[in-house]
Amino acid sequence: MPACCFCGADASEQVRASGRGRLYSWVVVHHAFNEHLAAEVPYAIGTIELDEGCRMVARLDRVEGLHHDQAMTLYFVDHNDWTEARFAGV
Repeated sequence: MPACCFCGADASEQVRASGRGRLYSWVVVHHAFNEHLAAEVPYAIGTIELDEGCRMVARLDRVEGLHHDQAMTLYFVDHNDWTEARFAGV
């Protein structure tokens, strides 16, 4: 975000994140948004509250057994011409 959504301040700092956090919220997608994702359903997208205090949205590695405050670890999946961030439940 270019500015704080609460106060409008544009000051920010970069912090190296550990990639560890806790599951804050998630949704399971059952209907593909387009034909390219049809083979992927169902899949889960989650909001992870990182240990450093910010939140990140990414695909989750599974659909079953998810619960609020579940420990999660970030990893990356390399595709042919792009990289996707995902979280794995611990």
